[in-house]
Amino acid sequence: MNHVIISLFQCRLLYKCIHDGFGLQKYKRSLTGNQFAERLINEAKEWGVCLYLDTMVLEVHENKTIIAVSHEEGLILVIAEAVILAMGCRERTRAQVGLLGSRPAGVYTAGVVQRYINIEGFLPGKKQ
Repeated sequence: MNHVIISLFQCRLLYKCIHDGFGLQKYKRSLTGNQFAERLINEAKEWGVCLYLDTMVLEVHENKTIIAVSHEEGLILVIAEAVILAMGCRERTRAQVGLLGSRPAGVYTAGVVQRYINIEGFLPGKKQ
């Protein structure tokens, strides 16, 4: 059986991206982050891949043994034939995008705005 470990951050990243534009290269059509994630998960299951969602890898050893932990599975031991480290992505910092000052009040990164609107139902700039 093939094993894939997907971290909590990776799972939630696509689900907060409700805009389209995902899947153009792989599926030749525009999908939302949710649709794209669901297709990838379903394909992996069809291929017989054992998915560990919301899981954090604690150790990767030279003999390709992986120790991970999740709320659902507890402590997980995987003996792999191959290990691929996919580190994910992160937003650039305030300094990297050229926002001056030490406290740029009211300036939100794209990821923060997506989380506020799509997950928390909060519209930045509007009083609640």
